[in-house]
Amino acid sequence: MNNTPIKFFPPYFIQSHDWMSFWKRTNKNHQFYHYQSQYFSTFVFEYKLFRSFKFWYISKGPIFKDIKFHDLDQNVLKKDLNDLIRLIKKNGAAIHGKKLVFLKIDLDDVLAKKLEIQNAEDLPRKLQLKNVISKRKIQYLKSTTSDLTEIIENYKDKEIKIGEEKQEKKLDLTEVYEKTTPFWSACNEKIRRYSRKTLKLYQAGFWQVSTEKTAGNFEDFYKIHSETAKRQNFSTQGKEYLKAMFTEEFSRIIVIRDESGVPHSVWLGVNLNDQLVYLCGGNTDLSFEKWAQYLLHIAAIGICVRDKINFYDMGGYEEKSGYGQFKEGYKGLLRQFIGPIDIVFSPVVYFFYNNLMKLRRVLRK
Repeated sequence: MNNTPIKFFPPYFIQSHDWMSFWKRTNKNHQFYHYQSQYFSTFVFEYKLFRSFKFWYISKGPIFKDIKFHDLDQNVLKKDLNDLIRLIKKNGAAIHGKKLVFLKIDLDDVLAKKLEIQNAEDLPRKLQLKNVISKRKIQYLKSTTSDLTEIIENYKDKEIKIGEEKQEKKLDLTEVYEKTTPFWSACNEKIRRYSRKTLKLYQAGFWQVSTEKTAGNFEDFYKIHSETAKRQNFSTQGKEYLKAMFTEEFSRIIVIRDESGVPHSVWLGVNLNDQLVYLCGGNTDLSFEKWAQYLLHIAAIGICVRDKINFYDMGGYEEKSGYGQFKEGYKGLLRQFIGPIDIVFSPVVYFFYNNLMKLRRVLRK
């Protein structure tokens, strides 16, 4: 994995107005807030803890309000960030009083690098925060992102072929692969080999690829995704939530079918903050046997070129896992969000709740 930092990574998609508006519409029992200081801004999620108790969550934030603030003195930025956290705490107390139990933070990676914060233990020490405990994460803290800015710049005046009828938005994946040679040259040999193998099947008509946002594509996506989740025993969002996300303008979908039209490999993601982010998908046994998962990512790169998206984020990353090793082959840059830390406001309630959760887990086992 290449750990070379990109100086100006865009803020993660969670810290965007479009995503927060969608999240609010699909989580009617929750709330969110937007706070700003001189140099930073952040969205804060509100979640119910138990009974009337709440906790607030800053996910992959705060973020710089302007790219020019990256060059400010570290001490100036620390002071402003402390001011923002104090503002959030003050407003939280005004809204919920002692019912707001803690504030959880996963720090934005660009900000963490600027402040030379390398881990969760560094964060409270560098910012002189009190009553801080490092607890369980809610979302993934690492992802792999490919920087496509040079490729997008090279082809900004050219079109990826869009079928005979432009409204079909049908990607020609052979052309995508040929036009994005620098990207594939940087991948490892295994990724290149199996990408070429699955591309030959696509050229022979064995695989058919669709990126159209149709009801049929969503149903095929959900079928393969839910079957994969059940088979591999991982949790996923409900159908209504995923369908609501699919209907948003910022969503993107890829469905790969065999020559008979049967779906085998699927991909669902979002285009926000100049990033195409892979959120969830799935595969059948035939998909793995015939390398369709590699074809998915050729199509995803094609979407980036077609829609002029500068970064492709392959989603959550974990070392030594099968999916982590697969993503490593694409030689993306590792984004690491520092945390989580919990800034505790009500210690008695906080520790009562956490001990209750420990007991619950023991009883379940």
